[in-house]
Amino acid sequence: MIEPISSAKVSHIDGNPGGRTSRWRGRPGCKEQRPSKTADIIKNLGERSGLARWLRPLLAFCIAGGAATAEAEDAPSVRLDTTAGEIRIQLLPHKAPRTVENFLQLAEDGFYDGLIFHRVIANFVIQAGGYDAAMNYRKPPRTVANESFNGLRNRRGTVAMARLAAPDSADAQFFINVNDNTHLDAKPGQPGYTVFGEVTAGMDAVTTIELSDTQVRDGMAGVPTAPIIINRLRRSPDKD
Repeated sequence: MIEPISSAKVSHIDGNPGGRTSRWRGRPGCKEQRPSKTADIIKNLGERSGLARWLRPLLAFCIAGGAATAEAEDAPSVRLDTTAGEIRIQLLPHKAPRTVENFLQLAEDGFYDGLIFHRVIANFVIQAGGYDAAMNYRKPPRTVANESFNGLRNRRGTVAMARLAAPDSADAQFFINVNDNTHLDAKPGQPGYTVFGEVTAGMDAVTTIELSDTQVRDGMAGVPTAPIIINRLRRSPDKD
């Protein structure tokens, strides 16, 4: 059995991830780099002196820094208002565009409101997005393609999609890593679990959930004894 997985009760829907082109494709906010006057100056200097070998790395650093800043500014975030406290997550559309698009659409539709953290395993993960407090399963509208070969690692505080054994079976259930779970990362020829965000505020609430008492309920282990409910999950309009 591959961990973490959606419950065996889950009936996944076949099909493409959302049925539309992602608006997060490419590198958000970054335009194609064209030769600049600065680059021409460096080239000319290089023909006459050794200054170019000092200036080229500096120019490359400035260009890369500008691209990274644009990505950070365009990265959306979401806020989870839970019965254990508030959690804020910054999403990473430049690394997992389809996954982020799917997650934001579910959030906008109110899909996660009223669902619980139904799988809590200390030193591993806290998982949500499938069941309400009465353990009624909420059927997701679609699946999303696996994007685990994006270079992101399942480290503590990162957020990833749960799935079944099939790589492209992720739908709505997600988990927050409460440990460095690098065994969940993609390996050559073996898809892992797609990391698509990271907690930027509320790790105290995450820890509270992680350390909550759990029980076996309806054949599922790790269900908190006192339901931990996501009252509301929405895109955050303000910057973290």
